[in-house]
Amino acid sequence: MKNATISLRKRGSQTPADPNKEAQDAELRHLLHGFQKKCDNLKVMADRLNEHGHLSPSGEAWTYETLKETLHELKLT
Repeated sequence: MKNATISLRKRGSQTPADPNKEAQDAELRHLLHGFQKKCDNLKVMADRLNEHGHLSPSGEAWTYETLKETLHELKLT
């Protein structure tokens, strides 16, 4: 017989998040929300973020795809 291990958890329960990561996410959410109000579309928004020297979470310049993924992760779209 094989030994199988099963891990169960409630839907709402997650491992405790890093408080530093939460602060960075909140700051990024605030920044992107402000740019969303001023810009018409994601391409313009990515260009403006790069013009102002704001880097993506990976440390690179913003592209359409990275901006779209980040907004989806932060649930801003």
